[in-house]
Amino acid sequence: MTFRRRALRPRRSSKAALLVAAALALGGCPKEQAATQDSGEQQAQVPASRYKGATAAFVGGLCALKVYAYVVSDEGAAVVYEELSFREDGTFEARTSIRIGEEPFNCRESGSWAMDDDRADDRSTSALTMEVTETDCAGRSAPNSFRVRARIGDQDIELSHI
Repeated sequence: MTFRRRALRPRRSSKAALLVAAALALGGCPKEQAATQDSGEQQAQVPASRYKGATAAFVGGLCALKVYAYVVSDEGAAVVYEELSFREDGTFEARTSIRIGEEPFNCRESGSWAMDDDRADDRSTSALTMEVTETDCAGRSAPNSFRVRARIGDQDIELSHI
């Protein structure tokens, strides 16, 4: 029995040695991860805007702020974009409600947006074409499009029908 205990001890010490060796081997990983994080940080940098001047300022405001309670032109029930946000990649997403009488039905719409001639009128206004490509709103279908004039305010975006 003593022999068995001695035979087990080298196994335990070899397991401990293995754990120590593994810990030492992993000790070199943080340096590799730091190099990966540095390159990852470079990749995470925001790409330069494809827009310049007043158009860049307009798009920056368009993407930083939101539209609230915009009533979309539609026959029948009222379609209200309760909260609409834009992205510089030319897409939008809207938390929407369909209002029939007093009862609102919540849904979502999303799609793409584009400026006329791919530029803003000035730093705070531009005509936009909105193309709805996805909707889960009852009675609405995609694709459909509409045009609006967007005005960047201090705290939100105001849309008006064109």
